[in-house]
This record gives sequence, structure tokens and C-alpha cells, in this order.
Amino acid sequence: MPAPFFFRTHGPFNFPVIAAIPGLAVLAICLCLLSLPGCGYRPLRVGSQATGGQTQIRLHLPIWQNHTNELGFESTMQAALADWFRESGHFRLVTRPQEADYVLRGEIRAAEHSGSAFGAFDQATGLKVVLKLAYTLREQKNNTECLRINLTREEPYPLGTDAVSTLSLEKAALSRLAAEIAEEVYVRLITFIPSAEQHPAAPEKEAAQ
Repeated sequence: MPAPFFFRTHGPFNFPVIAAIPGLAVLAICLCLLSLPGCGYRPLRVGSQATGGQTQIRLHLPIWQNHTNELGFESTMQAALADWFRESGHFRLVTRPQEADYVLRGEIRAAEHSGSAFGAFDQATGLKVVLKLAYTLREQKNNTECLRINLTREEPYPLGTDAVSTLSLEKAALSRLAAEIAEEVYVRLITFIPSAEQHPAAPEKEAAQ
């Protein structure tokens, strides 16, 4: 019988928990996904063999470039991504690109703050941060860029009682965004990548809002 597939979800109070799907159920899901016509996607090709017979994808994850004034957010993003991929039995993070099956690179292109809620006299009572990011996935064996994604995500946060409390609330909103984006990237990689044979130019795609 196929081994159970473990994934991370969120339980009460947003604490991450680990859940298991029986192996046969995962097999059925995979068959359904593979039956989608003309989508141009296929399962990730696997690399090294893990203990217990489970295959792993060797992934190099350099820190994302940060072109914004949000100092240190690249480290927050890196930690969130590494958390997802390290907990997965399907990936093994490697320190050098020469050791990898795939290299995931990204950049934080812009961070904008604006009002999201207003009170009397149009005074802002809530704010939101809008992030614009991009990432690429390169297959090392063929030196081929097989995925390029642009995405825009936003997260609201309340206005604090002073500048210090507002900054703290802003950092918390950025941390939530990093966690959400990291999960989205992980799910995309664990599910499918574009076929390099069908899409040699790796056209840019906008992620769904």
C-alpha cells in the first residue's frame, strides 16, 4: 500500500498542524490532476533517493533580492520558504546550485503602504501593505527556466497609537504575507511545473489574486 502523504495545514488559532492523507487517496488525486487536458503542466521530476524509498527534489534556495525599503524582509521571506521546504519530505535544500535539480530565485520588487479604512474627516484608521514580487524556477540539468511568476499580495493592519506600535503592526503584517507567499510557492512547486519541452521560453505569468 502506498505510504501516507503528509502536508501542513492550520488548526485552531492558526497553529500549523500536520495532517496525513492515505496513499491511495493521494494516488487518486494525482490521476485526476494528470487527466486535465492541454494544461501544459506535469509533475516535478525528482532527484535523489531519500531513505525509506521516498524520492526527493534537490532545491537550491538563494535569498531573494529586496529592492524595497523594507529592510530585512528578504530574511523573513527566506525563513518562511525554508520552513515549508525543510518540513516537506519531497524536497531537500542544498547549499550550492551545482548540487540542485532546481534553483528557486525570487525578488521583492515593491512595497507600498496606503490607507485601508477611514474615520471622521477622512482620517486613516487602518493601513495595508501591498507587495509586488516575482520568482523563477530553473531546471539545472538542462539549464532551462521552466517557471516565471509575478504576483501582487496585500495585507491590512490597524493604525497603532503611536509610530512605534504602528511599525510593530506593520512588521506583523509583513510576516503574515511572507508565510502566505511561501505556502503558495511551495504548493505550486510540489504540484506541477511547466513542461520545458512545451514552453522553452518560459513566458511570464501573473499569479491569481
